[in-house]
Amino acid sequence: MSCPRYWLLSWLDDRGIKTVEEARKAISGAGALDDLAEGAASPSPESALPESDAVVLAGSGIDFSQRLDCPSYECRKLQVDTLFGHVWHYFDRVIVHDRLAPILAARDQFENREIEDAALDQIQILLYLKGIEADSLLEFREKPTACTAHWRKHAREAGLRDIRTLVRELNDRVRANSQITIQQEAGGLLRIELHHADFSVGNAIYLKQADAAKLT
Repeated sequence: MSCPRYWLLSWLDDRGIKTVEEARKAISGAGALDDLAEGAASPSPESALPESDAVVLAGSGIDFSQRLDCPSYECRKLQVDTLFGHVWHYFDRVIVHDRLAPILAARDQFENREIEDAALDQIQILLYLKGIEADSLLEFREKPTACTAHWRKHAREAGLRDIRTLVRELNDRVRANSQITIQQEAGGLLRIELHHADFSVGNAIYLKQADAAKLT
């Protein structure tokens, strides 16, 4: 049994988008982010999973959430190959995370450039999935986020030692061996990217110049 059609795949099909460059042009157009937000907020075809379906829930390392995994396209493509290499012949559906919908639902908390980048990241891997005809086996759902209000309590329950000490040690280790690049972007934004030998790709954030000045 095929999975419900992912809203972003429908958005691509409705516009005849077949390449990342075509997607980039479409997303940069007037009203494009409004269209994406409307598609993400539209009623979902999700339903209870039929008992006859063999379903697997992908873990955070390979569920496209970018919570515990590298966000680069090459690494995400490897995720797909790894995921399907294990489950292709055994399951009818693979549940993965819809990372884009929550971002669009909280648009006021992000710069447009950040939303466009997140959309293009998702679209690039979707086009790869379509190319290998694996898109019909994936069901994109929003996974519950981890509790941040009681993280110390949960850490103790998991048997971790003082988490604050671990965080300080990690911060010191990363800062001691990192390089930070700052690039001026359109719209008065600064792209601040951290590079570290242990990271596959740089980790970037966007800040308004006025907000960045407050951190110095």
